[in-house]
Amino acid sequence: MKTDLELIQCYQAGDDRALELLVKKNLSPVYHFVLRMTGSPSDAEEIAQDAFVKMWKNLGRFDHSKKFSTWLFQIAKNTALDYMRKRHLPIIDDAQNDVPDARPLPQTVLDQSELSPQLMAALATLSPDARTVVSLRHYDELTFREISEKLGEPLHTLKSRYRRALSRLKILLTKDF
Repeated sequence: MKTDLELIQCYQAGDDRALELLVKKNLSPVYHFVLRMTGSPSDAEEIAQDAFVKMWKNLGRFDHSKKFSTWLFQIAKNTALDYMRKRHLPIIDDAQNDVPDARPLPQTVLDQSELSPQLMAALATLSPDARTVVSLRHYDELTFREISEKLGEPLHTLKSRYRRALSRLKILLTKDF
């Protein structure tokens, strides 16, 4: 199978099938990424579609020295944030939440294959940025360095956001028990 960069080059050389393969290859990861940001399958479908249209329209501007997935996920993230703002969906700024307990959530809660309603509700209270970091770390099993590369954000920023998110989740999840 061709790499993303090879598919882009083939498409730019006139092979329309290469664009179709590029979208198919990246559709599921982008959709699930956006789904974890929004918590809504229908919103995630619409946002993913919009993100791929933006990707297609701007493919000529893609810097081939950069990683395609980082560029695509940044488009998806920005598209999701714009979508949420336009529809007045809540975007919580985690930096304003003072969370006293920084101990991590029990690993078993995050490792569950089926998300419990309590965990889904708790995740929904996080900002899209925090939800994204937690999801990429636990469900996609990416390292912080990989997340940093994928999102194009500083490593220390992501680690801080992750710690704040876990602290908030722990508080929300232990309230009910």
